[in-house]
Amino acid sequence: MGTGPHLARRTLLHIFLGWLYAARNLRAASHLPEEEQPRSFTRGFRLVGRFERRYRVDATVLLFGIPIFSSQGVGGGYAAAETGRCESGEATALQFAAGSWPDRCHGLNRFGVLEETHVERRGGAETVAFAGLITPSKEDDLDGAKQALRPSDGEMAVTVARGSSSGGRVRFRVGTSTVPAHSDWTALAEMLDRVSPPDVAPQEAPLAGSTTFMQAMRCAALTEGASFRCPFIHNGKQFVLETRRKPGTATEMAGTIKTSLGVKAAEFRTAYAAGDGSGLPVRIDYHAKSYLRLTFTDEGGTTQVPIPTMFPEEAL
Repeated sequence: MGTGPHLARRTLLHIFLGWLYAARNLRAASHLPEEEQPRSFTRGFRLVGRFERRYRVDATVLLFGIPIFSSQGVGGGYAAAETGRCESGEATALQFAAGSWPDRCHGLNRFGVLEETHVERRGGAETVAFAGLITPSKEDDLDGAKQALRPSDGEMAVTVARGSSSGGRVRFRVGTSTVPAHSDWTALAEMLDRVSPPDVAPQEAPLAGSTTFMQAMRCAALTEGASFRCPFIHNGKQFVLETRRKPGTATEMAGTIKTSLGVKAAEFRTAYAAGDGSGLPVRIDYHAKSYLRLTFTDEGGTTQVPIPTMFPEEAL
């Protein structure tokens, strides 16, 4: 039944392996260039505002677009927006992290985290930096999804991206790394600080008026117009965010993400609290797959997973 000394030995082994992995990667993290660490761009700024939301994640399985099964609380997540100032400009730091609870979804372990900083200097100079980590999800249908429900041992693959902009261009690295298979989303910020794309050469792409994904989403939320369109770069690729306000309300929005060729890559719906200037939604309906819809609902503290600040401690 998985109880008693066998469980204790297995748990201790996981802790020990995790400690070895963390020690190895913490040494590697010290060699990460500063331009690949979003938090380094907020040095010298004083934190003046912070907003956060904590989400419960529900899943709905669809067949030909019709809901056939739903389950509440299969995962959790959080979002945070921070603002800072200094004599020479302003900085915005954005975070989003989410993942499944494997014990509530038959062993399925999926998670992702994204951090961004945006610095605007007086005189017009602007810099963005980002870092993200996500477990690949290659299940294209329900049969593939069933195969993914089998718990794995050892290590699991994650996709890692890091980069920053300078002189109208974005320099980035995207690659695959590994983390312990028992990892979960509750410590993603710390995991992101340790993991980097191994042996991946940097690439460059023109920024060309684009921003990053979370900044595009926040701008859409804070824009009062009926529609919004914004190009953004994600993992070095160009996308376009298009959103539309629900007629008769300023708090609900439908959105579509398209590739640079105009092909639809994702669609979602968001809702916001009236009068809220944070730009963080209280609800997100995201069509993760043709057969799967994920709903993120702000419940004001369902989970107490720590949300670290993106500003230096001396700025607090």
